[in-house]
Amino acid sequence: MCGIIAYVSKGRGVDGSPARLETVERGTEALRHRGPDFAQTRSFGQSLLGHTRLAIVDPSSGSQPIVDGDGAAAVNGEIYNHQEMRSRALSDYDFRSSCDCEVIPPACARWGTTAPSSLDGVFAFVWVSLDGTRFVAARDPVGVNPLYFAETADGWWFASERKALPDVPLRAFPPGHALSETGEMRRYHTEAPWGVPALSPAPSYAVAASELREALEGAVRKRMMADVEFGVLLSGGLDSSLIAAIAQREAERRGLPRLKSFSVGLEGAPDLGAARAVAERIGTDHHEVHFTVEEGLAAIPEVVLAIETVDTTTVRASTPMLILSKWIRDNTDVKMVMSGEGSDELLCGYLYFHLAPSAEAAAEESARKVRSLHMYDCQRANMATMGASLEARVPFLDLAVLRVAMQRAAPEHKTPRPPSAADAPAGRVEKALLRDAFAESGLLPAEVLWRQKEQFGDGVGHSWIDSLRAHAAKQAAGVDRLALGRAYGREPTCDEQAWYMQLFMDALPGHVGEVGSGSETWVPEWNDDRDPSGRSVRAVYG
Repeated sequence: MCGIIAYVSKGRGVDGSPARLETVERGTEALRHRGPDFAQTRSFGQSLLGHTRLAIVDPSSGSQPIVDGDGAAAVNGEIYNHQEMRSRALSDYDFRSSCDCEVIPPACARWGTTAPSSLDGVFAFVWVSLDGTRFVAARDPVGVNPLYFAETADGWWFASERKALPDVPLRAFPPGHALSETGEMRRYHTEAPWGVPALSPAPSYAVAASELREALEGAVRKRMMADVEFGVLLSGGLDSSLIAAIAQREAERRGLPRLKSFSVGLEGAPDLGAARAVAERIGTDHHEVHFTVEEGLAAIPEVVLAIETVDTTTVRASTPMLILSKWIRDNTDVKMVMSGEGSDELLCGYLYFHLAPSAEAAAEESARKVRSLHMYDCQRANMATMGASLEARVPFLDLAVLRVAMQRAAPEHKTPRPPSAADAPAGRVEKALLRDAFAESGLLPAEVLWRQKEQFGDGVGHSWIDSLRAHAAKQAAGVDRLALGRAYGREPTCDEQAWYMQLFMDALPGHVGEVGSGSETWVPEWNDDRDPSGRSVRAVYG
C-alpha cells in the first residue's frame, strides 16, 4: 500500500502555483506513515502528484509517480493480473520494472476511464497526461483502498486520507467509479450492484459452497504476490482462521518459510485461545500480543485520527488492530498481512442476521453492508494497519468471491441455517455456506470451524467494550452535544460517540461535516438494540 495526493489543474499553463506545490508537499509528508520507504512530489505542467511508498512488490524499483511517454500516475494499490496484462493487452509496451502498478499509465493512456475495468486488484490512483489535457482518477469496485476528492474552480484535489488536505473540504470518491477531465463521474464497474442475486434459478447449495471454496482459495493465492516477508492476522474466528490456513498451506506448497501469525487481546480474551489452537493446527509461527484496558483507552485519540471516523464499532475494533499493527512493525520484518474482513457482510455473518424477518431481508441487508464497506471495515482494515506502516490484504473482497456470495448464492443459502456437514452442531448457524464449503478440508479444528461469530471488538476481551463505555461516559460529560450537533449535522448516538466526535473535531476540524449526517446506521431497522456489539443480540449470543 501507499499514500497519494494530487492536484489536477483545469488549465493549460506550464508552471504550477508555488502555494499548491507547498500544499502537495505538506500532504505528502502527512502521508509518510502510508509509505515510509520512499516519498516524492513532482509537477506535470500545472498538475502535481505526490506519493509515499510502502514497497511490497519489486522493492528495488517501481518508485512513483510512475512516468512514461504519455503521462504519469500516483497509485495506491495492488494489481493482481499485471503479468497477464503485460503479456496480452499491453504486450507492445516497453515496461521498465516488474512493479504491478506500472500497467496503469499505459492502460489509462489507451483506454481512459474504461481502463480500471481491466484491472483485477484493489486501487486508488490519479493519472495525468504529460500535456495536461487528460486525467483519470479511479477507485476499486468495493473501495478497499481509500480515496477522497474535491473539485474547485481551478482543478481537482485527491488524497488517500483527509489529514493530507486539512483545509480542503473533501468527499469520499465512490467505489467502482472513474473521473476524467470532462468532470463526469463514470461508473466503470457495472457488473453487479451488490444486490439480490442476479441468477434465477440460483445454483444448488452444494454448488455454491464449492464455488465459494474455489474462489476464496484463489483469492488468497493472488494476495501472496509479494517480494517481502508477509504474515496473517489470526483472531481465532472462522474468517481469519480460514485465510491463515489457506495461506500457510500454499506457503508450504511453494517451499516458503512458515508464515508468522498474529493475534491480539486482553489477558484471557476469547480470541486468544482459539487463535492458539488454529496456529498449532496449521503450523504458523504464532505471536500473541496482549494489551491492557488502560493502554487501549490511552490509544483512542490516536485511533480516531488514524482511521478518520467517529463510527462507534469502527473505533472499538480499530484500537486493538492499531496496537497489533504497531507491534508487528516494531518487532518483525513483516510488511504485509492478510486478514478476514468482508466475510460477514457478504455472507450474513453478524449475529443480528439471525433476527432477519426473511431470507430476502437478510440478502438486502447484506447488499447494504457491502455497498457501505468502504466507510466501515475497509476503512478500518486499511487505515488502522497503515497507521503503523503495515499493509492489510483482504481475500474475501476479491471480485471472484463477491460474485459467488452476491450473485450466485441464493438468499436462503446465506441466511443463518442448519449446515449440511455430518459433524456440524444442531441448529441454525451463521455463514453455514462458508463452514460447509471447508468442512471436508481438514484445515481447521472443529471447535473453530463451528465457532459462533465473535465480533472483533468483543473477541479481544469483553471487558474492553465494557470499560470503553464507562470511560467514554466520563469523557463525554464535558462535551457540548449541541455544538457537536451543529458541527456534524446530527447528534451523537451515545456517550461513546460523543467523545469520538469531540476527538475528531479537535484533530481534523476542517473535515467535521464530512463524517456527520452522511454516515449510515450500522445495524438494520429490524434489530431492536442499536449497540453494534454482537453481545447485544441477546436472543442469539451464546
